[in-house]
Amino acid sequence: MESVAENANKPFVTVVIPTRNEAGRIEDRLDSVMRQDYSPDRFEVLVGDGPRKRDLAARAGRDGLTNVVFVDAVPKAEVADYINASDVCTATLMNIEHYKMYYPNKVFDYMCCARPIILAIDGVARELVEEAGAGLFAESERPQAFRQAIEAMRKDPERARQMGESGRRFVEAHYDRRCLAARCERLLEAVARRRDSGGPDLTAAQAGGRSRNA
Repeated sequence: MESVAENANKPFVTVVIPTRNEAGRIEDRLDSVMRQDYSPDRFEVLVGDGPRKRDLAARAGRDGLTNVVFVDAVPKAEVADYINASDVCTATLMNIEHYKMYYPNKVFDYMCCARPIILAIDGVARELVEEAGAGLFAESERPQAFRQAIEAMRKDPERARQMGESGRRFVEAHYDRRCLAARCERLLEAVARRRDSGGPDLTAAQAGGRSRNA
């Protein structure tokens, strides 16, 4: 991520990479933009496709949201280009119990790219981001909370930079595939040893793994 000085004269860009269904509550993001009174140097970029994209783009046009840019779906290999071009990345889902056990892949993509996150998903994803110090939580169905989180990031770019770097360090330490494979191997070997000896099953923590994230 660039320094505060390098970012001083550049547009402030928020990237949203929604899912294809309605769960992402993209309309809430539009509401956030409408209430932001965005100046020309702030942009919200929505990357992806879905059944309501045309309606949402039409609404943005009717409401004069010239700072909202709709980008068609891109190959996975190109997603990082959009993430790296942003100042802040967001992830949002409806506030229902099912999604509280959901880890969105995009959150890991954001952290790998060292971008700070505004997360509107409660549950395990929130625990992950907060444990990593990688971003801010905003309640899913409160556009005002989302708006305040964006403004907090914009007004304190140094803190945003630190969050991005913290997220990157966290995934390097705990979610590198080689580390995960080695952890899985240790767990399986420990379970096999315990089974052969007739002892009780091991937990992931006892086998040397992170019980929640293993």
